[in-house]
Amino acid sequence: MKVKNLKANCFKYLEESSKDLLTQKIIFAISELTAEKMGPVKLSEIAHVAIGESDKSKQDLVRLTLEKSLLKMRPS
Repeated sequence: MKVKNLKANCFKYLEESSKDLLTQKIIFAISELTAEKMGPVKLSEIAHVAIGESDKSKQDLVRLTLEKSLLKMRPS
């Protein structure tokens, strides 16, 4: 299976003002780490790449951001 690396231009439709938002940093961190490892990544690794720290509070922040803004909510 061939996998292409994600570059910044893959996200060209995101607004310029959003480039420093945590959500976008998390997206880039996940794409970079997944491309490097070619497999699953840990929450601590995502936090370290996106925020620069991987302590428990930063991991919680990443987890909450993923839950609230990146994962689709199921209809009840």
